[in-house]
Amino acid sequence: MGHGSFLRHMHCDIMVLGPWEGCAVAFVLGCGIGVLLRLFWVLAVLTYRAVSGTRDNNTLEENYIIFEQDTESIFVPPPQYTDEKVEAIAAPSEEEEHTKPGYAGDADGDAW
Repeated sequence: MGHGSFLRHMHCDIMVLGPWEGCAVAFVLGCGIGVLLRLFWVLAVLTYRAVSGTRDNNTLEENYIIFEQDTESIFVPPPQYTDEKVEAIAAPSEEEEHTKPGYAGDADGDAW
């Protein structure tokens, strides 16, 4: 290829980018570095917890409250779903009730 290292070629390529492209590349690189830092932090915490040992059973009983309950004794009734379309067809509207033949306002045009 040519003379120079990989970093020199990357530097030249990044310097050629416009302002918007440079910001996008910087954002992507920053996100990648942030992900790597978080990965190493999580690995360090997990390694520390694995090396430090386990807890005693006494600390669990003293510091924590554990609720023991049988899950089958908790009864939650199933939801009751309704279909609004069926109810709308089954129940007559107010206009239909007023136009029934037995309605008082039907005979003489007066509701009272």
